[in-house]
Amino acid sequence: CRYGILNFNFYLFFHNKISKLCNLVASFSDEIGDKVIKFDIAQRIGQVVWPAIRASRGVEGLDALTPLLERYPPGGVIVFGENLPGVEPLIAELRRRAPDDLLVACDLERGCGQHVKERTSLPPAMAIAAGGNVDAAYEAAMLTAIEAREAGIDVVFAPVVAVNTAATNPIIATRSFGDDPHAVATTFIQIAQQLP
Repeated sequence: CRYGILNFNFYLFFHNKISKLCNLVASFSDEIGDKVIKFDIAQRIGQVVWPAIRASRGVEGLDALTPLLERYPPGGVIVFGENLPGVEPLIAELRRRAPDDLLVACDLERGCGQHVKERTSLPPAMAIAAGGNVDAAYEAAMLTAIEAREAGIDVVFAPVVAVNTAATNPIIATRSFGDDPHAVATTFIQIAQQLP
């Protein structure tokens, strides 16, 4: 069964990546473990609850979050640019107010311009994959990563490695590399293997 082989290949690929990640985490485990053990319940809650930062609320939105940031310091936030300018200064202001270890995350499936208007917007994954050039998918991923870092974004929720099994599904749709599981997996693996 080709899906069985695909699953096995995914297992091997991710097993190797996860093994490397586990070794990296283990090297920091004492430092991280000591820090987490010292967290009180409010700090532990904050580490798993990531509030949304919406550009439409601007600095007033950050002001409204101040009590939350103080009481339950979050491990991170999720930024929504809402097609408005000024997201980068908003992220900078957030970082000025928040602890140093705050992670800033964002859905950037169509490039950094999806939420940071001043950055590059890219076609959706399905359009990139339809071109049949894996290098284009890799270049799109690298451009997104570079611009996200420049914008102050630490965690990029992309690419979506879902298979578009139902053409009428409005959630997956063009966010996927396609409707063929093997092609989606191949595209993703080739991108992931090249990323630093």
